[in-house]
Amino acid sequence: MRTRTCTTMEPPLDDKVKSIIPRGEGDVEVYQFPEGTTVASDDELEDIIEAKGLATLTKINQARILKTLFPWGFAPEQLHFVLVPLNRDEEGEEEDTLQPLPFNERRWNYFKRTPAKAPSSEATLQEFSAAQKSTAHRIYCGRPYERPIPPSLLDETLFELRHNLQSIKPTPKDKQCFDTLRKKGCQIFDDENGRRANFTDVLFEGKITPALPSRTFIGDTSYHDDGDLRASCLGVEVIYYVQEVKCELGSTKSEPFVEAIHYWVESVRHFKNKQGSQDREKMEKLNFPAVIVLHYGPYVGIAAAVYGDNPSAELLCCIPLQVHSTNDAQLEAGERAIAALRVAIHDLHRRYSTITDTRGPRADFPFRTFYKDLNGISHQFTYEEAIDDKRIFRVTENGKPLCVKFSRRYSADAHRFAHNARFAPALLAVNEMHDWIMVVMEDRTAEYSNTMWDIKYAGEAEKGKGKGKGKGKGKGKATRAKPAVSLNTAREQVADKLGLLHDGGFVHGDVRDVNVLVRNEDAPEDCPDILIIDWDWAGRAGEVVYPRSINTQVARPAEALAAEEIKAEHDLWMADRLLN
Repeated sequence: MRTRTCTTMEPPLDDKVKSIIPRGEGDVEVYQFPEGTTVASDDELEDIIEAKGLATLTKINQARILKTLFPWGFAPEQLHFVLVPLNRDEEGEEEDTLQPLPFNERRWNYFKRTPAKAPSSEATLQEFSAAQKSTAHRIYCGRPYERPIPPSLLDETLFELRHNLQSIKPTPKDKQCFDTLRKKGCQIFDDENGRRANFTDVLFEGKITPALPSRTFIGDTSYHDDGDLRASCLGVEVIYYVQEVKCELGSTKSEPFVEAIHYWVESVRHFKNKQGSQDREKMEKLNFPAVIVLHYGPYVGIAAAVYGDNPSAELLCCIPLQVHSTNDAQLEAGERAIAALRVAIHDLHRRYSTITDTRGPRADFPFRTFYKDLNGISHQFTYEEAIDDKRIFRVTENGKPLCVKFSRRYSADAHRFAHNARFAPALLAVNEMHDWIMVVMEDRTAEYSNTMWDIKYAGEAEKGKGKGKGKGKGKGKATRAKPAVSLNTAREQVADKLGLLHDGGFVHGDVRDVNVLVRNEDAPEDCPDILIIDWDWAGRAGEVVYPRSINTQVARPAEALAAEEIKAEHDLWMADRLLN
């Protein structure tokens, strides 16, 4: 792949996206790059884009106004767009496009781009800040970036850990251990060694850890943490528990969470180097689940970490030890944390020796591989691919294509109403997984390969074709099926279907062009012309509200804000603007 910086600019936000395309570049597609990526050179640019892969980026309609994408303006020196040529060159050279690497190559790019360093230095403000600005070196840990799929959804032990923090019933021994931890952890220590020894002993004597965490070097490096537990997997040692202890908050220059993550990351690097390309199939399923525990001053934090296609960590809780003895709510949360920690650490210790034999899906897919239908019958499925950078996956069940979605809320009633009225895909299952919801529905891609957004974008691209020399038209690139109806007709049908939905007492809440599927021209004529998808926010009118995570960069009614009621007029407002 040949990659270069086309231009560095700051165009007016009132301009259209196509204004960023330099003259002479010919026909190109425009992709938006995730925010927060600083690029220093063309060499680094190529590494970053190649590692990300075109399939993970969002294609942008060139007719869109820039301020709808960047309402607060552009961040200086950051990568915002990637332009991909559509045609071959004059000599007929093949189109130079971004192709995603195979998973077993892509997932190790982080180590190729990020040389090994002492974790304590990686956790300093200067180093951490620089790393987080680049997707080539970034650790997804909520500072401020996170992956749509949290680590706790990628491993069953970490999934239970997150749930147990809110629900587990501590044993008397758990409560006694937490009480001891409070008494000792609230003391003021002269140095880090004393606090570390106290903390390690309390957890071991309380049987929270199955062995005494030791400060052992990682491989042949000079790096050692504040105590870890290891297991043998595929003949190589791997860390499944790591703790980082600081005498007090702010007593060192390194941030404890980041430092602990990097100790775990370096253990994964060591594993990869030792294991090499052996057991390729098993390695593809191993995502190195680990529990991270932080103890700095009178605080204890618990986090989960996995390595799917890159390192990702999720802080699950932070427990203050110095709360008043009458603060029952905080004390009970601390007791649950100790109990949940005990269960998780012992479970990882038990699982690791056979983890690659018992885990079915690839390392970057959720651990759940079955659903239960309305009759309680289990159905196994196989993951095929993720849809965009979301918690939606294409799967197959005995060769039948389905879509599986993991969501925090979902209106099965609204979805089923829409399906019965013939404007939504069939809903096969809505399974609760603790505080998650797994939604299984039919995959209608064969008949509905375009959203309204796709059609609008294709129209813009078609308008620009006549401006070039016509070289390589229609060659070397896949084309989508022709839609059966026009955009105007599709918009009118959306409005009609929303009328049925509202008459049934439901609202949708997210009527965007990407959530409207349009029938292919070659699909059976008895298929509805449009299908509405994404029923996460939907529900009974007067009862449902917008989520706290609502995207404020999407054009919505002024009242469409977090925690505000979702109203029928909001749906219609968005439907009226589907062609914008």
